[in-house]
Amino acid sequence: MPRTVVLLTLLLAALSLGADKKPTTRHAIEPADNSYCLTCHINFQEEKLASQHQKIGVACSSCHGPSDKHSSDEDGLTAPDIIFSKELIAVTCTACHKNGALEKDGAHAPLLAGKAAEPYKFCTDCHGKHAMAHRTRRWDKNTRKLISDDGVRMMNQVPEKK
Repeated sequence: MPRTVVLLTLLLAALSLGADKKPTTRHAIEPADNSYCLTCHINFQEEKLASQHQKIGVACSSCHGPSDKHSSDEDGLTAPDIIFSKELIAVTCTACHKNGALEKDGAHAPLLAGKAAEPYKFCTDCHGKHAMAHRTRRWDKNTRKLISDDGVRMMNQVPEKK
């Protein structure tokens, strides 16, 4: 079984464990601590999708896995544990955002039927771009193999002369 399918299956299983639980007023929801990821990905601090999920305790690692190798790679050549091709975005989102609730909103009907509602095709078309504004590395989203690299290495930076 391809690694992406295995990782997606594990992710969906993990997400479904708490998907039906509704927060109660007795227990305050604790925001997720994304500080480790935001050290490099600061652009997601205010990004709509990431910040809304963080507020309700859904961390970057909830969708992208712990990504320890990615986080510790100063050159940024290692992909996160889980990255999503466009085709897997709706499948992943609906693991927590159940279809029943989305079906009540007619705007989601084409997406749930597997049809594109031009110009909106993916959850992230309306609910936060959730993409790097300037990409220096690109990975194949199915194999996680590096497919392009700008060649600039953080640890090889030469300090400016004063």
